Amino acid sequence: MRGFTVASAATLAVFIASLIAVGSPESARSNPGAASVSDTINPVIGDESFLATYGRLPTADDANLLRVRTHLAYVEHRLRAVDDSALPAPLRAARRRNLDLLRRYWGAEMFPAGENPTGRQPTFIDDDGRRCAVASLVEATAGTAAVERINGRFRNALIAEMDDPALDVWIESSGFTRAEVMMIQPSYDFRNSAREIERWHLITDTGLLYLNRLAGRDIPDAQRVAGVEAKAQVIDLRYQWLAGVETAAGDTLFGGAFYRAGARLGAIPISGWKYHGPRPNMILTLGGRVDGIQGVVPAAFTVPGGLLFAFDTMETRYAYDNLHELVASPIVQLRAEADWVAWARPGRPREIGWTGGFDLLWRVNPWTRWTSANFGARDLIASVTVTRFAGTIYGGVAVGLGAWSLRTQRMVPDPGPVSVSPPLGPYW
Repeated sequence: MRGFTVASAATLAVFIASLIAVGSPESARSNPGAASVSDTINPVIGDESFLATYGRLPTADDANLLRVRTHLAYVEHRLRAVDDSALPAPLRAARRRNLDLLRRYWGAEMFPAGENPTGRQPTFIDDDGRRCAVASLVEATAGTAAVERINGRFRNALIAEMDDPALDVWIESSGFTRAEVMMIQPSYDFRNSAREIERWHLITDTGLLYLNRLAGRDIPDAQRVAGVEAKAQVIDLRYQWLAGVETAAGDTLFGGAFYRAGARLGAIPISGWKYHGPRPNMILTLGGRVDGIQGVVPAAFTVPGGLLFAFDTMETRYAYDNLHELVASPIVQLRAEADWVAWARPGRPREIGWTGGFDLLWRVNPWTRWTSANFGARDLIASVTVTRFAGTIYGGVAVGLGAWSLRTQRMVPDPGPVSVSPPLGPYW
């Protein structure tokens, strides 16, 4: 019995000693994955960047890309505000060059993936070769071999834990202090950063429309118009712009053909994917269009310019097994447009038309824990509009179906309940 007790005590002592060794600073240096994890974006200033930018602390719903970009933009601005006049000219030039490189880096949004499921942790270079901010800056002057060597020893370590001569030399020549380099280094979220997000989204919709004359010119053969319409648009999520085409065809119910075809470009100064709760979206569009009613209203070249606000009001989830859910969102849109109309028939005066509209969308996304399919989001669209065209005011209703291309996902196993809903995108 005594022998068993002595052996057990010895085994326990060895086990405790092993735990101490693993947790020691020296062990952390030899094990690149041994750096401690946290919930903040940076060990020096925490989430100060997010609080200063949005007036609140981040939550689990805030995308990793948003948190990293916000941190790096904030740190760049803060470091540029530092008085560097006391630095020697070469260091001052290096500092400003590195700040320019930092801006270019966070603007590209090619951040590495997080690798620790228990919290946020740095990643110097991830499996896909994406560099962290510090690695990108070091590589620009010290070269690829240097950053790969540092990554081999300190892949998931904090700057404070990196004992590397090449890094020390770079910091001394960078124009930054070591504390400033520590401030730059972000940490990455395991769950969110494993998602690879497409830059481009495609939206299509097709529907039935009906117009009824309300006021203005009394055109006997064009009191009512019925037809179909279709639209497609591409949204660039990085630079917040869109391009689209539209077409419509129908009949006045008295033998006159109604037609419309055009294209638009648009900017998105407010984008809903950056917000939470009721998420606003605003787009400005300008385009060109040919439309008319055969035998009644001559062909016209129209220059439409519009403003649209959309609000994603809430989100409801319906889980139907352990891996899949349906995510439903009602979306409200308000549209306003002014049209400059030049007629193809000589001698007809140019005029200004306009359109006001209200849209209600019901978006349903099939959601899966690991992947999502293209065009997984489907929308039911109902619209009410009032339009002035050819001196006549028409009231219109339309009902249609839309489809969204979803983000392409590369999810780590069991990332938890992460929404893969696409950013809110308006239909114009």
